[in-house]
Amino acid sequence: MAEEGTIVFTKNGRPLMRVGNDLFSETGTHVAQLDAEGKAYDLRGKYAGTMDENDRLVYRMEDSATIGSIFAPEVHEAFEHNPGTKLVTLDEEPALPY
Repeated sequence: MAEEGTIVFTKNGRPLMRVGNDLFSETGTHVAQLDAEGKAYDLRGKYAGTMDENDRLVYRMEDSATIGSIFAPEVHEAFEHNPGTKLVTLDEEPALPY
């Protein structure tokens, strides 16, 4: 049985499952891992987004030059959740795989 997580959203309302520091898409794909500062990095260590003060994953240009650690992907159960509302901000939508 998979560990329980919490639902967080991207800027445009795409739901992600957060389990510890790991982020999974609705299909169960391991899309990113968070560091201690709330920055998310993809499997190759490329910047993918930042968790904002509202627990939304947004892409910030000022953080985009940072590099994280690579990691081995985990498998998580697929889940279904209604999309959240879009966030009005100057930040961009993270480019994450589905």
